[in-house]
Amino acid sequence: MLPAYKPATSIKSAATAALLSLSLALPAPAFALDRHEQGIVAGAIGVLLLQGLIKSTQTPQQPAVRPVPMPYKPAPAVYAPRVSQTPAAYAFSSYSSSERRAIQRSLARGGFYYGPIDGAFGNGTYNATLNYARATKSGRAMNSEAGAYGIYDRLLYGW
Repeated sequence: MLPAYKPATSIKSAATAALLSLSLALPAPAFALDRHEQGIVAGAIGVLLLQGLIKSTQTPQQPAVRPVPMPYKPAPAVYAPRVSQTPAAYAFSSYSSSERRAIQRSLARGGFYYGPIDGAFGNGTYNATLNYARATKSGRAMNSEAGAYGIYDRLLYGW
């Protein structure tokens, strides 16, 4: 789409256009040249007039903004406690060995635990307990020891 025509508003461009028009109207210098030279001069003056009109109608373009490269900043380390350091592990370890194996058996009967029934707390026992807590709509209980005790008691005694 072509830009809309805007008339020359500056005094300089108006004066230039008037002088060029006046030079075309004066016949004296034109008679000194032959017919071919007159056409060349008229063409050159026409080109200059058109360039002046085009420049006066164009809006100034803004320079392209380049993104500023940011220095590399590594992502902050996320603290993820080991499974053996969770509240569920502390609560599990407070039960006797036979009670821990009974908890694992209850989890296995429910289809949550697939590991060996050894009474040890590891990733398998933790994930099984967490999935059981989520299935019984008490997933947040795993965030505290008291909540973990409640889940283990429910698995042991069927509350």
